[in-house]
Amino acid sequence: MADGPADKDGGKSTRLESDGGISTPDMANSDLTRRLNDITRLVSDWVWEANENFRLKYVSFRVFEILGFHPLELVGRKLSDIGDFVSEDGTPVDIDLMTPFRDVSFVSKDLLGATRTFKVSGLPVFDPDTGAFSSVLGTARDVTDEQRAASALQDSERRLRTVVSHIPIVMFALDTDGIFTLSEGKGLKSLGLKPGEVVGQSVFELYKDNPDALHCIRQTLEGNIARAVVDIGGQMFDCTYSPIKDDRGRVTGLIGVAANVTGKKVAQRERDESEDRFRNLIEGSLMGIVIHRLGQPVFVNQAYAAIFGYDSPEEIVGIESLDQLYHPDELERVHKIRTDLMAGLPAPPRYHIRSRKLDGTEVLLEAQARVVNWKGSPAIQSTVADITDRQRMVDDLQKLSVAVEQSPASVVITDTDGTIEYVNEKFVEVTGYSANEAIGENPRILKSGKTPPERIRELWRTITAGLEWRGELLNRKKDGELFWEYASISPVKNAEGSITNFIAVKEDLTVRKENEERLIQQANFDEVTKLPNRALAFDRLSQAITRSKRNSDKVALLFIDLDRFKAVNDTLGHDVGDRALREAGERIRDCLPAEDTVARLGGDEFAVIVMGQDGSIDTESVTQKIMEAFEPPFDLEGREVFLTPSIGITVSPDDGTEPAGLMSNADAAMYQAKESGRNNYWYFTPELNKKAHARLGMENQLRHALEKGELSIHYQPMINLRSGEIVAAEALLRWTNCELGPVGPDVFIPLAEEIGLIGLIGDWVMHTASRQVGEWRRDGMSLPRISINVSSRQFRGGALLDTVADAIAEVGANPEAVELEITENLLMADTDEIAETLAKVRNLGVRLSIDDFGTGYSSLSYLRRFPVDCLKIDKSFVQDATVEEGDAKLVEAIINMARSLKLEVVAEGVETDEQMEFLRERGCDFA
Repeated sequence: MADGPADKDGGKSTRLESDGGISTPDMANSDLTRRLNDITRLVSDWVWEANENFRLKYVSFRVFEILGFHPLELVGRKLSDIGDFVSEDGTPVDIDLMTPFRDVSFVSKDLLGATRTFKVSGLPVFDPDTGAFSSVLGTARDVTDEQRAASALQDSERRLRTVVSHIPIVMFALDTDGIFTLSEGKGLKSLGLKPGEVVGQSVFELYKDNPDALHCIRQTLEGNIARAVVDIGGQMFDCTYSPIKDDRGRVTGLIGVAANVTGKKVAQRERDESEDRFRNLIEGSLMGIVIHRLGQPVFVNQAYAAIFGYDSPEEIVGIESLDQLYHPDELERVHKIRTDLMAGLPAPPRYHIRSRKLDGTEVLLEAQARVVNWKGSPAIQSTVADITDRQRMVDDLQKLSVAVEQSPASVVITDTDGTIEYVNEKFVEVTGYSANEAIGENPRILKSGKTPPERIRELWRTITAGLEWRGELLNRKKDGELFWEYASISPVKNAEGSITNFIAVKEDLTVRKENEERLIQQANFDEVTKLPNRALAFDRLSQAITRSKRNSDKVALLFIDLDRFKAVNDTLGHDVGDRALREAGERIRDCLPAEDTVARLGGDEFAVIVMGQDGSIDTESVTQKIMEAFEPPFDLEGREVFLTPSIGITVSPDDGTEPAGLMSNADAAMYQAKESGRNNYWYFTPELNKKAHARLGMENQLRHALEKGELSIHYQPMINLRSGEIVAAEALLRWTNCELGPVGPDVFIPLAEEIGLIGLIGDWVMHTASRQVGEWRRDGMSLPRISINVSSRQFRGGALLDTVADAIAEVGANPEAVELEITENLLMADTDEIAETLAKVRNLGVRLSIDDFGTGYSSLSYLRRFPVDCLKIDKSFVQDATVEEGDAKLVEAIINMARSLKLEVVAEGVETDEQMEFLRERGCDFA
C-alpha cells in the first residue's frame, strides 16, 4: 500500500488497491470495494466511484492503459476535470447523480492530447441504514475506435448507396441454391417490384419461363461469368452475371447486374447500421461475456445467453462445453486460441467466428479473449458481439460496389459546383481519362463545343431545380475523338431536401449514331459518286417545285446520259467505269452554283435541278457549260477516253408541276437527244411522251421476243471478188414483232445492249447459226465459214469460250469454219482480260475479224497486238467510194494497210457492179 494525497472534500487519504485501482481507506475496507475489485479484473472498461460532487474516490488501473494517466493523478479530481458529458450531437449534458444513468457519451483527452470517447454508466449507492446518498459507482467504456469505424462505414455506405440509388439498373445476388439474397436497383420499378421484394424467393421458380436467364445463372453458379440480353416481364435487360467466391475459390453465390435499355432508375436503400457495442459491465451489458476454463463455462452474462438464444445465463453455465455453440469448422481454430492463451502466447486482438444459436441458426460473432484470474485460478474471458447483420451490410456494400464498377453505363458523381468526386471503370474506358485525372475536375473536360449551348443551359436549369434531366451530348474524349452520349443526370438530396451532389449515368451512343448516319447516307446518296441518289433527287425536286410555286419562279430538270459509257464500262471494267462516273459527276457539279443539285440516277444517268430567279431561268447557258465540260478527254488509267453527254431538258411549270411527270419528261427528251446524234441536248415537247411510251412498249416486247420465237437469222453470203465463189455467210439477226412489225437491228440491238439482253440474244444467235450450218453440211451443202457478230459484253465473265466451243461442235468442221466479228471498241480497251479471252478464242482455231473498221476513235496499234485475221470496211465508206474522192482514198488506204499486215479485207454493203469493180481493182478480198 502507498499513501496518496488527501481528499479535498473529506481529507481522507487514498490507497493503492491490490487490483491496481485507487480508493479512499473507508472504501478499501468495504465489501463493495472487494466485489468491485473482483469485477474490474474481468472487464476491459475502467471503473470509478465518485462522491456527490462527482469527485473521484476510486479509479481502476485500466484508466492508465486507456488514457495514460496514473490513477493517483485522477483520485480527488472531478470527472469534469477529465472531460465532458455530451449528447449525441455534442452539446453538454447535466447528470443527475441520484438517478442511475447508462451509456452517456463522455469526451476526454489522453495523455498525448488525443480525443477519446467513452460510454459512461453510473449507479447511485445509498446508506442501507439511513438511506442517505453515499456515492455513485460507474464504468467507462472506450468507444473511440468503434465510432471511427462506424463513421467510415457509414460514409462508404452513403456513397455507394447514393450511386446505386440513381443507376437505372437491377442489381441482385443469389446464393448457390438460386435464392435471392439481394434485390436492388431503380430498374425494379419497371418490373413492378420493390427493392428486396424477392429476397428469399427462388429465381428458378420466379423465372421458370425464361430459359435464357436461367441458363446464364446456372453457368455462373458453375464459376463462369455470363452475359445475355433477356426478356424479363416484357422488357429487355442486358444482364451480366458474376460468381462470388470465397477465399478458397469456392462459389458461394452470384451477383448480377441488369440494365434496362428503356431507362434506368436505381432505388436507394437507406439503412441504419447498428453495432453491438461492447459492454463490460456485468449488469445490463449488451456485450456477451463468458468466463470459461478450456471451454467449460463458469460465468455467463445475460447478453451472452441472449446471443445464443438462451433465456438465462444459467442454461449455458450448465452445458458441458462451449464447443457445441460453435460451427464445427471453427473448432480447430477455437482450440488453438485457447491453448495459446493458456500457454502465455498472444491471442488475436479481435477475430470473427461462426457460431450456432440454440435453434440452429448460424450467426457471426466478433470476439476478444484474454486470460483472467477467476476465483484464484486462471481462466479465459471472452467478450463477443453478434455482427451478423453488420457483416451482411458490409457484404451488401461490396456487392453494390461491384455492381457500380461493372455497370455497362458510365457513372459520374459531382458536388453542387460540378467538381467530379467519383467515376466508375466504364467512364475510364469510354473517355480515356483515368479516375485520378477526372476526380477534382469539372465535366467540362469532355466539352467538345458541338453540343448546342441551349441544351447545356437547359440541363443546368433542370438539375439545379431538383429535377432529372435526360438528353444527348456530343462530347470529346481525352485523345480528341468525338463521341455521343445519352445522359441521365439527377440531383442527390440530403434528409433536409438540399441538393448535395449530382449523379450522371451515361450510355455511349457513338456506334448507334454512326450506324444511323451510314443508313442515311446509303438511303440518300450514291455509293460510287457520293452524289444524291434518285430518291433524294426526287425529294429535292419536290422541294424546288414547292419553292418555285411560292416565289413564282421556274425550275429546270436536266437528265444527262453519257454517250458510249457502256462501251467503256464493258471493255475497261467496272472499276474504270466507276472512276469515269465520279469524274463526270465532278465536271457537272463544277458547272453549277452551290444551291443547285446534281444527282446520279443510276447507270450512266445524272440529273441536274436548276433553280430560276425572278420568274426566269437560263437553262441554255447551264447546258452549254455542261457540254463544254465534257470536251476534254477522260484520263482513265493512262488512256484518253472521250465521253459526251446527251441532255434532256424540261421546265416547270411550263411542262408540269409533278415531280414524277417532270422526270418522265426529262427522260424522254434525253432519249430524243441520243437519237438525234448524241453529244446533244433536247427540250421536252409533248410529242416526246408518245415516243417514250412507244420505246417502253418496244422494250417490253423485246424482253419476250426469244420466248415468242420472234427472232430470226438471215444469212448474207460473202463472195471472193477474184473467183466469184461464196466463201462464207454472215449471220444477220432480225426481229419481227406481232404488234410492231419488222424492227431494224439499228434500233433493237442498242436497246438490247442497254437493257442487258444482248448476252442472252448473242448466245442464241451463235448456237442457232452454228446449228444451221451444221445441218447444211450434213445435207451436203458446202459452206466454208459462218461469220457471227459478238457483243463486247459477251467477252466479260468467261462464258464466251464455252459458247464458242459448242458452236464449233455444232458446225462439225474445222474450227476455222467459225469466224467471230468484234468491234474496234473492244480492242480499244486493251485490258488484260480482253487480251486473254481473245487469245484463248484464237487458240480454239476460230477466226477473228473487226467489224465496221474505220469508225473507231483510237490508235490502230492494236492491230499488231491482237490475233486478228480480217478487217471489214464499214459500208458508209464503201457506198460513197465511187463518188467521193475522200472515201475512195480511205478505202484504198485500209486495203493497203491490211495487205501490209497480211490481213484479209471484206467490204460491207456492196450494192452495185461499179462498187464491186472498184474494190476488185484495189485488191479487196471479199464482199
